[in-house]
Amino acid sequence: MENRKQTGLKNLHLLVSVVLVFAIALTYGFFPEKIIPALADIRTDSNDLSNAFKAVMGLYLGIAAFWALGIARSQFWKSATLVNIFFMFSLVIGRITSLAIDGFPTPSMLSGIVLELLLGIWGLISLSVYSKRPDIGL
Repeated sequence: MENRKQTGLKNLHLLVSVVLVFAIALTYGFFPEKIIPALADIRTDSNDLSNAFKAVMGLYLGIAAFWALGIARSQFWKSATLVNIFFMFSLVIGRITSLAIDGFPTPSMLSGIVLELLLGIWGLISLSVYSKRPDIGL
């Protein structure tokens, strides 16, 4: 039987990811003309660009929903955690590639790589710790 504290700690990296990615998805999808120019030197007055941001929003919301499922249903926790790790490190790899090819972005974009790296590492640690704990339902 899982105790509540252990369950909360086990799910915390997924919960933080859900909250952040959900908020970012809605911001990208519904307010790109306001938030994107504030973060980066990008104009968003194109329908095609708005469409692309809404597609990214859908992808992010779908992934966040899967992480939420991993929180709600312990049988999905490991899969949700693996997806979280791959998601975060994929973003990091993309950003590192951009750093190497394009140079340094604005500080707000640089903070993304730090946060994504930390969440990916946190996911790895959680997977390592909680995958070996039969007393918490894995």
